[in-house]
Amino acid sequence: MSTLTFGIATSRGAASDKVQMDAFVSEFPQGNGAVFGLVVAGRAELPDLVTLVRTELDELSKGVGTDTTLFEAHFEQSIGTLNDRVAAFFTSNAGAGRADVHAVLGGVTAEQLLLTGTGNLLATFLRKEKSGTYHVFDLLKNLREDVDETTRAEEPDKIFGALVTGEMRAEDTLGITTPGTRAVVGDEQWKRALATMAPPQTGGYIRHMLSAKSSPGIALVIRHSHLPAHDVSVSPSPDTSIAALRSTEHTTQKLLGGASGISIIHFIKRGAHALLDLVRGSIGRIDPRRRTSTKKGEPRQARQEVRERRSALRTFGGGIRAIWLFLIGILGAVIHLLRGLFAALRGRDSRRKYFHESREATGRMGDFLVGRFNALPRVSKLLLVAALVFIVLFAQSILYLGYRRRVQNAQAAYLTAVSDIERLRTDAEASLIYRDEAEARALLLSAQEKIAELPRDSRGKRKTTERLSNEIQTALIELRHEIIIDPQIIRRLESPPPANSFAYRLTLYDEAAATSTVIGTSTYEDRTVALHDDGAIDVISESGERTPLELTVPGEVLDAELFGTRLYILAPTVPQIYRLGRAGQSFANLTPWLREGGELIRQSRDLAIDGAIYALSPTSIIKFFAGVTEEWAPYIEPVLEDATKIWTSDEVQGIYILEPSRRRIVVLDKPGVLLAQYIFPEGTELRDFAVDEANKKLAVVNADHIEEIDLAHLTAETP
Repeated sequence: MSTLTFGIATSRGAASDKVQMDAFVSEFPQGNGAVFGLVVAGRAELPDLVTLVRTELDELSKGVGTDTTLFEAHFEQSIGTLNDRVAAFFTSNAGAGRADVHAVLGGVTAEQLLLTGTGNLLATFLRKEKSGTYHVFDLLKNLREDVDETTRAEEPDKIFGALVTGEMRAEDTLGITTPGTRAVVGDEQWKRALATMAPPQTGGYIRHMLSAKSSPGIALVIRHSHLPAHDVSVSPSPDTSIAALRSTEHTTQKLLGGASGISIIHFIKRGAHALLDLVRGSIGRIDPRRRTSTKKGEPRQARQEVRERRSALRTFGGGIRAIWLFLIGILGAVIHLLRGLFAALRGRDSRRKYFHESREATGRMGDFLVGRFNALPRVSKLLLVAALVFIVLFAQSILYLGYRRRVQNAQAAYLTAVSDIERLRTDAEASLIYRDEAEARALLLSAQEKIAELPRDSRGKRKTTERLSNEIQTALIELRHEIIIDPQIIRRLESPPPANSFAYRLTLYDEAAATSTVIGTSTYEDRTVALHDDGAIDVISESGERTPLELTVPGEVLDAELFGTRLYILAPTVPQIYRLGRAGQSFANLTPWLREGGELIRQSRDLAIDGAIYALSPTSIIKFFAGVTEEWAPYIEPVLEDATKIWTSDEVQGIYILEPSRRRIVVLDKPGVLLAQYIFPEGTELRDFAVDEANKKLAVVNADHIEEIDLAHLTAETP
């Protein structure tokens, strides 16, 4: 039977009366396994949720019965049921926030461990390989950072986002904590605390505690013992089933055992250290200041250093032997190859004679050298050996000093590079103060390129690189001006909008009276034009009277826009933008408007006019003025991939672009500076939009209905 022990530790901040926490274990009826859980609810009014989760896990433990082979299936099914119940809880408790809830749930049998979680928790799994060396698996790290509240509400079956499955072995340890706890305790200290924990005790579950000092946090430590050994598979995907997890592999890191392997270079470095200590006369001698020290533990520490140096010297001897055998092996292989080649060229008889003579010559040379060495006086032998040792040690010292110099130069270059990156980041922040986003973006991109060139040959450098990369990436993301739309602020329009609202785009039109489907409308003052999918155009008066426009366009018509007393028609297959003048209640006199740049609009889909004409293609926007192209380079990040509609006018500040595939509406100012990106919730089917800047409103056609939100980028500018 496996033994499972765990404990929960809370700091003063986390143990306040505003936090509901529960940690529990429910054993299987036959004692051949258990399920465990840690639930933290950040509000006092959520105790019912804690009870709900605990009850569901109790049911899971009872449902397994004696057949643990079905445990995975039961576990997966129970998690699905629990997700549904949690979603129902939040639906019926509108005031409860999902962001306040963190949970880690799992189960263990004699053969396997299952783990799943939600919330921003971190888990570390340690597997002891040998004395002082551990494999470390980091799980559930920042699990929910990429999922907003809307996704959690609409997809409750995906709130649990990671699983571990596989057989366990003795002394394997699993630790779960919040980022705040790990930040205070320290990543390395956290893992060492798990690794050096005392063996589990029988007779109860609460045994191992880890304090978060003065920072709010929690820690759940789970230790397994008497379990068979097996590899563990890990996957952080929220959509992965248990069956799919078995086919995945997770690369481990030895973070507590020093180097990942011992090589010849490793021997040389340790030997060089020992050689320098020997030259300084430090081996076998303890610092007199430490002998007279009254601080407890320092003499023992000094003796330990002596033992380490002596061990390093012994390791150096092993390294020399390894190098010698390696060189002899290489030399022997080369000689063997040359002999074989030479003998093959001389023929079979010559080959036999050659090998026979070679063996005799080698034997005579060996006998000669051994005889000469034995004939030397004892003092000469010692001097010869000492000379050889001195030469080897001197060469090692030279190599080591060169190595140290290279390390120091590399470290100086590294610190200079880090300083340059931080300077670029500071300069970018200063540029943002003066609202020069283009300069700030250029500086941040330059810093990002320098980060990619930083070395990552040590753990400290990897941490520094990761920190700098995160800071630069965060600053670049802020320059995207993304506004994530909360579903709760979206208003569905059940009746027509007020008069004069969305006057430039949103037009009521009686499609039943038309012969084709309307794919676009444009309104200016007292006239509206409606474009049909077959290229026909209707002119509609204020009274609703519809008059078909009689004209023949040499090519497919994709858009028609009114501006002033003129009608502009987009025909990208020609390619041309045509202009018609006002003729009574209609329009006439079709003439080409473009004088150059026609090839640039072959992929265009839509037009917008504010005096200049903007032609939108799926990936770009071309600006024309007076029939010729005008230099205009707007910045949009991420770049457009499938934009469908664009709108502006001479009475508004912005240029609005619709990209349904990314559920976003991009807002630029007239010079092309990015002002905002409105990102709509998952599942939104954006088809069209309308803008009312005067009232700071944005309306969108979502599938078969109209929704409205406030224009936050305009509201934020209001004093």
